[in-house]
Amino acid sequence: MRKYFLLSAVALMAATSANATTDYAEVTAKANIQVAKKITCTDVGFDNIVVKENNSAVTIQHDGGFPNGDVFSASFTRGRCYNGDPETGEMISDLDGFEFLTNDIELTATGGSEGVFLSVYTADDEILGNLEIPASVKAGAYEGHFTITKTY
Repeated sequence: MRKYFLLSAVALMAATSANATTDYAEVTAKANIQVAKKITCTDVGFDNIVVKENNSAVTIQHDGGFPNGDVFSASFTRGRCYNGDPETGEMISDLDGFEFLTNDIELTATGGSEGVFLSVYTADDEILGNLEIPASVKAGAYEGHFTITKTY
């Protein structure tokens, strides 16, 4: 009986971590947070687009160029950005260095019609774009959103 008691005592001592060593390290965690100043930009896009019924796919240029006869009319509104309110703030005169989180914005109509894309870019102090209209587009007011950023 003593023999089993001694064997189990030795086994218990060998199984415990009393004789083990532990390594450790203290690690520094860091975060560098920057706060972005909000600027305001006016809406950019096309208004009063009139296309033929059962139109073919077409891209309308911001300067009013219509590559085929399926578009009768369209007007383009250039976007401009301001430090503060567009009514009282200073217009940002050079958008060079500003970036879009995405350049191709899908516009969706109320009711779920999709497939209209606005490709946006900057030129001097304006946000410009070209509108891609799919074949047999459905009438509606299409809308989408995008973010423009600049890191200094």
